[in-house]
Amino acid sequence: MKTALKEVSQGKKFTLAGIDWIVLDQKEDAAFVLAADVLEEMAFNDDEAEKDGPLNDWKGASLREYLNTDFWAHLIGQGVPKEAIREMTVDLTSDDGMDDYGTATDNITLLTADQYRKYRKHIPNASDWWWLVTPYSCSASYSYDARLVSTDGSLDNASAYNGPYGVRPACLLSSDITVEIEGDAPAAGEEEAKEAGYFSRDIYQAAITEWGNDAQIDVAIEEMAELTTALLHHKRGREANVAEEIADVRIMIAQLEIIFKNSDEVEKIKKEKIDRLARRLFGE
Repeated sequence: MKTALKEVSQGKKFTLAGIDWIVLDQKEDAAFVLAADVLEEMAFNDDEAEKDGPLNDWKGASLREYLNTDFWAHLIGQGVPKEAIREMTVDLTSDDGMDDYGTATDNITLLTADQYRKYRKHIPNASDWWWLVTPYSCSASYSYDARLVSTDGSLDNASAYNGPYGVRPACLLSSDITVEIEGDAPAAGEEEAKEAGYFSRDIYQAAITEWGNDAQIDVAIEEMAELTTALLHHKRGREANVAEEIADVRIMIAQLEIIFKNSDEVEKIKKEKIDRLARRLFGE
């Protein structure tokens, strides 16, 4: 089914331009994404002969040129709007802490070793070894070695002109673009609402912006109290619109997750509690 990229949670997979991607992070108006697996194999820098600079410096790497010309053109050719691919600056500090190479600003890049460590729990192992943008060292003795990730997820390094090793592009994409995700078709009217821009999260965020965090927390407390009252009325045989009160509470819970920025933590705890309940009900 189709949805806005902003609706895809951290660690979840989506498809764009015929490529499967993983959301590593959702930022204010863009998502930081990584190819779900290696897309092809090539050297980090095949320009061994010229020796114009260190072979493991991303700024002069042949792989960098390819990603920001041919691969970028492929994405555009597959219908991705140019303005949807945001420039991002990566830190080229080497694995041993040397900052001689500075930074690089690209449309398409590779993960740094630090980014790989930061998002490791969201990154599935790949089918081949794959390059990182981080040099092993900037010292002359190791100016040809770049970091890479093995198929078991451990870090290693290899000569930049060796290969082919896997290419796993990373980029920053506008949160508003439409992507494909696995799942059931939307309910009647849902797709039309999305096309009109009425995403639930947008509405929740607008409400928080309009009335403020404290006011919406108060509303959540009130709605939960009203659900409690409705349940008590039901138990006592009195008329009660339980469905309406549940709907109100669900709307406010969604806003609380935005206010406290803890939706991923909530989902994790929810899964743990469901697993624990299942063990109690059905055994190990």
